[in-house]
Amino acid sequence: MGVSCGTTSVIRPATDLPYRESWNMYRDARHVQIVPSGGPISARKTPLNRGFRRVLYRMLLGVDETITTYDRLAARYAARTTYPLERELTCFRRMIPTSGLVLDVGCGAGQYARALEARGLRVVGLDLSLGLLRQAQAAGTDRLVCADMRCLPFADDCSDGCFVCASLLHLPRTQAPKALSEFRRVLGTGGALYIGVKEGEGEEWVADQEGYERFFAYYRLEEIDWLIQAAGFEVVDGWISPPGAGQRHNWLNRFAVVRACGGAHPSGL
Repeated sequence: MGVSCGTTSVIRPATDLPYRESWNMYRDARHVQIVPSGGPISARKTPLNRGFRRVLYRMLLGVDETITTYDRLAARYAARTTYPLERELTCFRRMIPTSGLVLDVGCGAGQYARALEARGLRVVGLDLSLGLLRQAQAAGTDRLVCADMRCLPFADDCSDGCFVCASLLHLPRTQAPKALSEFRRVLGTGGALYIGVKEGEGEEWVADQEGYERFFAYYRLEEIDWLIQAAGFEVVDGWISPPGAGQRHNWLNRFAVVRACGGAHPSGL
């Protein structure tokens, strides 16, 4: 089943996922593909006109190059021992109603999506890396969407929670408010948000031993809390975790809920 989007058809599978009815939103997306449960994953890009592409080039460079790295090294990242996050997963689970629908934003190879499913939640995994989504599908993650967190392909107020672990940090800091406004849009009143980012200041490219680079943005505790609150959330819990093996930065773990009165969307720091 397809929906026209310019000159390209975007696949919409016959599932119970609450996709948005207005597909004109994809004029602002780099590309998007809805992956049918159990079906093949292949790139299907929505074209951008050249002028718009030039305007977005600098903004998207960090994201695009990072996704290229993840695509190339998807099998390696999937094979890594994932930091268990037992405390984070347990805290997040307590915030979600039984059988609630959760979006794992930046799901990677699906380790945390499967962990949330094992805790009785319905989970949709979303990532921009087709390589990582293929790894997630091979490992048994059923519901997968290839899309940009700044332009989520879901209806307003459709989800009970957004689990955003180590993914917001791959956006330029100026783009974080846009992603947070999207999390707020898809969550109903009282909806839960978990965000895990690295503590620090500024932005940088980090290369591995083979020279593959990824973009990282860092935040001070008061910065990430301000951004979350400005997007219409109330921070209700959180802590700082030490760096993982081979890492340099502490992790800021923040838990928030949508405020009943809503809130103004942030415009940036």
